[in-house]
Amino acid sequence: MEFETKLKDRMCDQISRWKGKWKRKGDEAKPKWIDHEVWAGLVRYWLDPQSEIRSINARNARYHDPDGLGIHKHRSGQTSFKARAQKRCEKTGDTTPDFLVLLDETHRNLMGLSLIESQRSSTRK
Repeated sequence: MEFETKLKDRMCDQISRWKGKWKRKGDEAKPKWIDHEVWAGLVRYWLDPQSEIRSINARNARYHDPDGLGIHKHRSGQTSFKARAQKRCEKTGDTTPDFLVLLDETHRNLMGLSLIESQRSSTRK
């Protein structure tokens, strides 16, 4: 499981680097070991205007700093907030999830410390 998680993370980064090289060099950027059909599929995706819009929206969301406290990061991973809310309801038997608990679960740093609490304490100073 840990290997798969690292692979997904690294592969995403690698594809992003390929896209950057492709923008500069064109098809000369294709790694030799990649199947021609796979490369053609990536290029079609990169040329699709909707994929560029998704890319821009995702970048803007990652770097959004609405209150000047720094970029907000959540730890939800690939599970959407909606799916997490549904799982929480199934677990607790509630019809509506406790969104404060959900927010707290998804806004923690790698050490497990609440980002919400750290932001509150930094604004009180």
